[in-house]
Amino acid sequence: MERRRSRRIIKRLEATFTSEGGVINWGITSNLSREGLFIRTLKGLLPNNRLELKLYLPSGEALNLHAIVRRTVKTQFQSIKNGMGIELITPPPQYTEFVQSIY
Repeated sequence: MERRRSRRIIKRLEATFTSEGGVINWGITSNLSREGLFIRTLKGLLPNNRLELKLYLPSGEALNLHAIVRRTVKTQFQSIKNGMGIELITPPPQYTEFVQSIY
């Protein structure tokens, strides 16, 4: 049974993010949807943490997004993708348009 509300699209984009501590971390997206994305990173935050996310589009444009961590994957195995499932809080039109363009 599919739990996701919308279809995911595999897309690799660079992302930086900060949380309440203000530390800037780096990651790369694994997939995107209209409501959220998965960021592969070794510095995953705990679920329910709010974060500021900067997503770098292929055009060079950087989108500033507000988000909340919904799940975190941390493992010592290289074959499993460490990272975070992120829900976007009111995605801006530029993000929605970008995702729509790659569907």
